[in-house]
Amino acid sequence: MHLSPKIRLLIAFLVLVVISIPVTVYILQRQQETRSKAAGATVFALIPQPGPGDTITKSTGDIIPVDLIVTPGTDAVSVASFQIQYDPTKLQPVTPDTVTLPTPADPLKPFNTIVEGPYVTNGLISETISSGTNTAGALQTETKIATINFKAIAPTGDTPTSLTFTALSKAFSAAGGGQALVDILSTTKPASITILPTSHTTVSFTLLLHGIGSAGDTVNPTGSSLSNKTPLNPQQNINVFVYNKTTNQLVATGSGVIDYDDNTGDYKGNAVLIPGIATGPYVVKVKSDRYLRKQIRGVPTITSDQDNPMPVTELVAGDTNNDNKLDALDYGTLFDCGYGQINPLRMTNTNSKYAQSACQGHTTPQYADLDDNGIINIYDYNLFVREFPVQNGD
Repeated sequence: MHLSPKIRLLIAFLVLVVISIPVTVYILQRQQETRSKAAGATVFALIPQPGPGDTITKSTGDIIPVDLIVTPGTDAVSVASFQIQYDPTKLQPVTPDTVTLPTPADPLKPFNTIVEGPYVTNGLISETISSGTNTAGALQTETKIATINFKAIAPTGDTPTSLTFTALSKAFSAAGGGQALVDILSTTKPASITILPTSHTTVSFTLLLHGIGSAGDTVNPTGSSLSNKTPLNPQQNINVFVYNKTTNQLVATGSGVIDYDDNTGDYKGNAVLIPGIATGPYVVKVKSDRYLRKQIRGVPTITSDQDNPMPVTELVAGDTNNDNKLDALDYGTLFDCGYGQINPLRMTNTNSKYAQSACQGHTTPQYADLDDNGIINIYDYNLFVREFPVQNGD
């Protein structure tokens, strides 16, 4: 049978399409497989020492060790390549020990083979570290792989300086099947450093947090028999506000932490004021999470460039959303998070009312645990009711 040139061309085209379909499917499958392999779970994090958080306050001239922590997740990390960016006007790498490697916890599984680096340029520090030829040394648990050492050379003012990972930071797996060539780094976590002048002004506090330790409540400030003597969070954040006593203008702020004293049942700590202020009398207010802001009694004199102890101060509990008010919103958080139950479960229990969406929909549901004992129950509600006459912070 004689076929015209047009018919022969059409048949050839159809044959080509039929052949190309499985090839295309195969290519797409390989692309999807590659994408799946690249979906790593490894995390790089920077922790300024002594930690444990990713923020720290230091003074000019201080040496600041910053640990690089690798959390492999479901991966097995055999190579970690990092590039860290810093502000050279605020931080100076320490030489010659800019990057130091820790002694491996298990000498048979070292992760301290330097592949290249460290390279230090203006604002960048780079290095690649591996387990070498010992694949058994691949990281499978959270591990500190290096410490980067800086010297603080200039104050940061109101805005902390950051240490961040650049896009050149990567992690590679020891797994087979070619995955060793795939970047499995999922997330990076930066660090934040506030650098103060060598001389700076601090205010120190002794705070009685209602419902905890030796503190009572608004109705009975000295009655602490029902207060929790073993808080789950022995360290709390504080924010400080300093005002001109004549104009009531905010002239300085500060942040810091307070620590629970088991012996006295109160919290002690301090905050650095930024910017520095001249010596003189000021109005000082302090606030902690889930407590109303409180003005320090009197008009204390603050002396520049030294620590200034404040009088013992009580803070009123119940501000579950940190808006400096006790109102129906705070009650709603208490109710949604479990106080109405006869036998509420601990907040860490996934079946607790605290773990449900109604509670977790609130901005800071953890603050509904007013007495900080890990259970949101009738005791938290009773404390809220006894604090309610105050309603507004200073």
